[in-house]
Amino acid sequence: MAREPPPKTVYQRILKPYPSVMVDIKDPTASCQDLSTLNLFVEVCLIRADSDGSLPECLEGNRVVRLGTGIFATFTKLKILSTSQQQGTLFRLRFRLKRYSGSSFVTIPDAEVLSNPIEVFSHTLYLNERGGKRKTNAPPPPMVSEVLPNSGGAGCRVVILGASFLKSNRLRVRFGEAAVPAVFHECGTIICTTPPCTSSGPVRVSVTNDGRTYCKSSVIFSYHQ
Repeated sequence: MAREPPPKTVYQRILKPYPSVMVDIKDPTASCQDLSTLNLFVEVCLIRADSDGSLPECLEGNRVVRLGTGIFATFTKLKILSTSQQQGTLFRLRFRLKRYSGSSFVTIPDAEVLSNPIEVFSHTLYLNERGGKRKTNAPPPPMVSEVLPNSGGAGCRVVILGASFLKSNRLRVRFGEAAVPAVFHECGTIICTTPPCTSSGPVRVSVTNDGRTYCKSSVIFSYHQ
């Protein structure tokens, strides 16, 4: 990434600073002036930060930028059309390098990059936050990226890594369908003890800041006897 998108933004507002990626040309015989003849393009899509699932309907603007005489692709009109609260996750932008060949785009293998996570909230929440009145009943959704260790039995002490965890007496971690209280360490780290489980096998791990709405997650903890 040459320039990251903002870590926080308002939905339906153009992302500023403009996200920009730099294409690293490995071929020493290729110059910047040659790029315009290679028909190279960079395509962007919006994905969930918790599962990498694509959200094409939630991104608007110039999704494809052609590489001309330079090595930078800058996206100046991107808008995210949903809030993090609505989707239950933070977002990322995924950029992929493609070549236009014949009448279609061909994706170049191993030529992609992800942005840092982005929190998107409503205009009303943005105004409340600027006035020092952000509502405590509308926290940003948590995101789970890893559980350490990722296997064990009931009563095992584990560390949950992720983002947007809040210090609250309603902070909970759910293993499958069983939830347990969590100890807040920092916004990206919480600690808990695994609940009892009637059988061995994998369960999905998710977190809630408000005790009601759990984030979507693909992170797994495997129980063994």
